[in-house]
Amino acid sequence: INLKGEHFDGIHLNQNINELEVDEITEDILNPNFYHFSNGMRVITDEKRFIKNIAITHNTDKTVRTSRGISVGDSLDIVKKSYGEDYYNRSEQGVEIIVYVDNNTFIEFWHWNNEVQEIRFGFN
Repeated sequence: INLKGEHFDGIHLNQNINELEVDEITEDILNPNFYHFSNGMRVITDEKRFIKNIAITHNTDKTVRTSRGISVGDSLDIVKKSYGEDYYNRSEQGVEIIVYVDNNTFIEFWHWNNEVQEIRFGFN
């Protein structure tokens, strides 16, 4: 599918974390390229602090959404209506995941009981 322009609450891949106007960003002590936002989002950067992966985790503020309006807690039916049927399934850590791919980028919807638990957007 076409993921060009995809963002999570206005945050894009390859954007430098220094450019963000976020209330609070905390660097992960154990993982120097991991950052946690006060709203619950998480990003992973490269050494120059360019964002390579964005996640809306299970404890993220429900107002944080993908560019197509999906948030944690939404049903898979809503995901499929927004992103389409061109996805594949995988599982990790006992959680089912539907994955959409666009060339070198992906968006994953980790789900349990037909409800989105986490959303990840990044580079393959």
